[in-house]
Amino acid sequence: MSWKGIISALLIVLCVSEIKAQQQYAYVVSFTDKNNTPYTLSNPIAYLSQRAIDRRTTQGIAVDSTDLPVLDTYIQGTLTASNGILHVKSRWFNSIVILIPSQANIAAVQALPYVSGVNYVGYYALGLHNRLANNNNIAQPVLHAPLAKPSAKSTTSAIQAKSTGSPLYYGNSWDQTTMVNGDYLHDQGYKGQGMLIAVLDDGFSFVPLHEGFDSLNMQNRILETHNFVLDTNYIYDIGSGHGASVLGTIAANAPGDYVGTAPNAEFALYITENLSSEQPVEMQNVVAGIERADSLGADIISQSSGYNTFDNPFNDIPQSDLDGKTTIVAKAANLATSKGILYVATAGNEGAGGLLTPGDADSALTVGAVNAAGNPWSQSGHGPNFAGTIKPDVCTQGGPANVLAPSNSYTTSSGTSFSTPQIAGWAACLWQAYPGATPRMLRAAIDTSAHVHTNPGIQLGYGIPNFQLAANILNIPVTVNKMDSWATIAPNPITDKITLWTDLTISGDVTYSLTDVSGRVLLNNTQKVDSGIRSTPVAVPDGLAPGIYFLKVASGNKAVSIKAVKIN
Repeated sequence: MSWKGIISALLIVLCVSEIKAQQQYAYVVSFTDKNNTPYTLSNPIAYLSQRAIDRRTTQGIAVDSTDLPVLDTYIQGTLTASNGILHVKSRWFNSIVILIPSQANIAAVQALPYVSGVNYVGYYALGLHNRLANNNNIAQPVLHAPLAKPSAKSTTSAIQAKSTGSPLYYGNSWDQTTMVNGDYLHDQGYKGQGMLIAVLDDGFSFVPLHEGFDSLNMQNRILETHNFVLDTNYIYDIGSGHGASVLGTIAANAPGDYVGTAPNAEFALYITENLSSEQPVEMQNVVAGIERADSLGADIISQSSGYNTFDNPFNDIPQSDLDGKTTIVAKAANLATSKGILYVATAGNEGAGGLLTPGDADSALTVGAVNAAGNPWSQSGHGPNFAGTIKPDVCTQGGPANVLAPSNSYTTSSGTSFSTPQIAGWAACLWQAYPGATPRMLRAAIDTSAHVHTNPGIQLGYGIPNFQLAANILNIPVTVNKMDSWATIAPNPITDKITLWTDLTISGDVTYSLTDVSGRVLLNNTQKVDSGIRSTPVAVPDGLAPGIYFLKVASGNKAVSIKAVKIN
């Protein structure tokens, strides 16, 4: 062999040796118990934030053994036996994920007396932690041509003054806002204030730079960030801009250009998806993100990624496991709900190919996509799940949706990735309006408000929600601070009830009657009403058809006839 050949062979050996030195195998290691833990159920502040404890207290949820941290002695013993490093850990499932240089090392882990099982979930030829992604090699979201900014932007003072629904205020997000009557919640002053939403995705590259995120960044409403793939708190310039576009549907606040669904909420941003491969370890990243969101005190989790197939040598998820309670991420979504979190999950873009998990989860509010006309988007994934549960729950505009794009631009992009966070944001506004609600109450109200709730379909689920109707279902009072007349109704149009608002100088009887356009009396009643601005619920007769009606109201020597429009 020539010297050139010998050198080439040596270089090959060195390269192979270097790759082997960097390679990592990912294993889930499950433990038998949490015996002799230094933590107690009576002192949860040692492992949960006060915000997380308060969320449980408000909903009457007890801290339990799943909340206790994994034993540090078990973690350290496992790392020593395996010559591995810690990737993520799970309190709820009493397990960790380790990265080890050789599969042969796992035998020593299996022999540990406190290990109940191990499971191979991933392989990285060049290692994983502390390896920043090369953005040139990462797929970016598919975005269409940028949308033109509305000419109304020039009328800045009018835009800033406008806080109610109009295309002048919402700009590019107007159509998808009116589709679900979400501007009703904004009109009432509910824009997500005080709500914490955790967003799980694959990258948030242009969040620091886009004008739509100016108020979010300046007001420091991003409370926490973490990349569970690379084990770093830095999430920008890593991965794609997909997560930034997802976040924008909720958090953007650029009146005249784009206003998101909960522009005043607080956020935790987590990267859980690895774009370079599709392996089961990513579901463990999701579990870690869910648990971090729980311990931080998140109210809502929005996840626009999901799983059903994996790269070789890992098996795809069988359809029988998409039954709402079997995959690790479905279990985690259900557990999150039991701990007081509303879990909003994508149905996926598989069309008739089925759901992604955790979109199959029993407790998840699963979201599909429709086009601008309200018809099912052909690629929107749907069930029912393997147990027969209707999935998706609801749909909104995602085929395509209007979203934020790099370089301070706005565009359209299709996917349930973008319909899902819209619903998460509107749910945050709804929860802000009714702090005593539970996740199941919110999900039930949203499902029931949807337009085909009484006749759900395979693709639409219960349909397109109406958030004014959802507010009515939860008996959220309409906010009226001043009145032009001593008696009025709000909201108007009405649905299944009327809220009569009166402003009496002295307490007294108020008589009201509802008539149709022909003058036929449909109901008549008298109630004692206190002085000042007061609301009185008026039950609408069952089966009242959509149309125009009149509520005639009298008290003392005052009388007024109020036109009411019935919808739905």
